[in-house]
Amino acid sequence: MKKAKYIVAVILFVLWGQVGLAQGGVAPKSGESLDKETGSSFCPLDSIPDWVKEKTTPKEYELWKKASRYYQVDYSVLQKDLSKDQKRRLYESLEEACEKMEVRGKQEGVDEMLTFALPAPIDSTIVWNTCSYVKIDENLSFRKIEGIVFHSKDYPEAQVKVIVWCVYDKAKNSVQIIKEDMQKAGQAIEVNGSHTVGYDSANGRLYGSCGGSLVYWDEHKAYQSEDFHKGYNIPLK
Repeated sequence: MKKAKYIVAVILFVLWGQVGLAQGGVAPKSGESLDKETGSSFCPLDSIPDWVKEKTTPKEYELWKKASRYYQVDYSVLQKDLSKDQKRRLYESLEEACEKMEVRGKQEGVDEMLTFALPAPIDSTIVWNTCSYVKIDENLSFRKIEGIVFHSKDYPEAQVKVIVWCVYDKAKNSVQIIKEDMQKAGQAIEVNGSHTVGYDSANGRLYGSCGGSLVYWDEHKAYQSEDFHKGYNIPLK
């Protein structure tokens, strides 16, 4: 049986200028729909839809062609209205994905898939708790912050939690992210997907996004799976 690796590159807001490349759970098969609303799907290796050439310059097309040698690619991002800055970050991330694959080579028996997603709207209803705080000196402080970023509408006990460990430097207005994690919580069985966290120095807060699928048994003992895509701001209290 082949294993599958699902790779997501998330283009964050232009203001923050970040691109996250992360790995998550098991991906759908080639040609299978990833998102029913956008109609995105993965193409087989060495396969590029004809319309891609119309949406790209010759140089950009060659980069997609290179990516298709290594990944089953979802090209639906090219059908979205991207700003110049988002487009630049898209190709920086695409080039990075190709370079990483060229260095380590394609793994035998592993299907790797590549897709790009625009940021999710910010969910301001998420409650963030500082569950650990250590004052190092007058300016430095360590914090462990966590919040439930998603739960099933039909079964709220099945949840997704994001946890961030960081050191905040008040004098330099900077944050060192020590670790970040996305976990199952409550009655969830499994969480697959990707997440990213950064620091917005202009507003003195952390920001991030996450996406994937939440798996759980409902109250009738039936196996359920729900997709999620969240953006959030994390205050530094």
